[in-house]
Amino acid sequence: MSKKLLGFALVFSLIGLLSLIVLAEFTELEQVNVAELENKVEQRIIIEGAITSSFQKADVNFFDLKDKTGEIKVVAFGNMLKLKKGSEVRVQGLVKIYQGELEIIADKIILTS
Repeated sequence: MSKKLLGFALVFSLIGLLSLIVLAEFTELEQVNVAELENKVEQRIIIEGAITSSFQKADVNFFDLKDKTGEIKVVAFGNMLKLKKGSEVRVQGLVKIYQGELEIIADKIILTS
């Protein structure tokens, strides 16, 4: 009996986990502008703008993203695309505060121009 119950628990746990993964993948994120970011700390968002400066240190990319309402620092880990000044991008990521400043930890960057 206990092996059967353990089997059911395992199956339903896996179904629940897979459901959460699917929901997370297809849940739409809110697209915001720089001026709205103060109210989005610890939330995942989408933002679009132009790169005004960028540099890479080891496997971390840093760049400033500007839209019509302001500018924000974006941090992207891993080997990303070569990002250059003037490129238009769409960033998906988590809004954080680092050393008293807002920034976005990117998990997805798409060149739009």
